[in-house]
Amino acid sequence: AEVHCYEPTPASCEVLKRNLEKFPHAKAHALAFGPEKKMARFFLRAHHETNSFLQLEEPEAGSSPDSFIDVEMQCLDD
Repeated sequence: AEVHCYEPTPASCEVLKRNLEKFPHAKAHALAFGPEKKMARFFLRAHHETNSFLQLEEPEAGSSPDSFIDVEMQCLDD
């Protein structure tokens, strides 16, 4: 069996890939899932666990309101 892991943030995906190197049946993919296939704006926060496709009205301490990346989004229904 294979295990597929998905992480839209490139830096976090690289860490995930390194952590999975000892598991030959596990694969990491730098993409997200959503309602449609497209490139989507992904907002980066000071605390990476709160990264989101939703933009905050007021930035967290240490975050810029314009801090974002565009990530590949796939649709599970495709």
